[in-house]
Amino acid sequence: MAITPRHTKGFTLIEIILGIVVMSIAIAGVVSVMVSFDKTSTDPILETKASMLAEHVISQIYQTSYDENSDHYGGECRCGENSILCPSQAVCSNIIGPDNDLERNALSPLNFNDVDDFDSSVFCSSHTSSIVCQKNEAICEGNDACLLPAEFFTTSEFTGWIEEQLKLFDIAYNGFYVYIKVNTTTNSKDGLNSIIEATNNSDIYAQVKHIELKVLVPNGQVYTFSMIRGNY
Repeated sequence: MAITPRHTKGFTLIEIILGIVVMSIAIAGVVSVMVSFDKTSTDPILETKASMLAEHVISQIYQTSYDENSDHYGGECRCGENSILCPSQAVCSNIIGPDNDLERNALSPLNFNDVDDFDSSVFCSSHTSSIVCQKNEAICEGNDACLLPAEFFTTSEFTGWIEEQLKLFDIAYNGFYVYIKVNTTTNSKDGLNSIIEATNNSDIYAQVKHIELKVLVPNGQVYTFSMIRGNY
């Protein structure tokens, strides 16, 4: 008995091409979702590191005096006070930024003695040290550099084990930059930002300084922080 051969049905060239096209579209969709997930998963990490860096910088600002004419050793004499015991502190300085060559040549905030020395725009425009400031059109005014590298705030002079830990801390903040703007509020009676201290004879309106701090992270995001430093 003769056996009739069976013809196995396969795919045509058009069907194969269509299959490849469909698979390519599906793979592209999956890859785009994975890339998107990867980006969103790193944002919380950068945000946390930016917050930690800002906290570190703010703690350094709080450790300095309110003004260069204030007492740097305990705050007993505050600028702007007409005190017999502190005649040299009677007037607050109206200079924002580093006040002398030691501060202008600073390699870390250890050389700063008052809050307004931290103003990054003024420091970057006047410093003569090896610190390399960066420009950013969205943050800096005009074409001037105003961003300090994170290493400026995280590097200190130590030895041994502590030094090695600080190097790791610096590496963790590669590509991070800090912008600081210091504004002195008015001390007039009608000033909205003045602090009122009631006394028996009159109201004393003490100056405060508003500090705006921005952290630029490697992916281009900017995180903004704000603080107030009173005259003490």
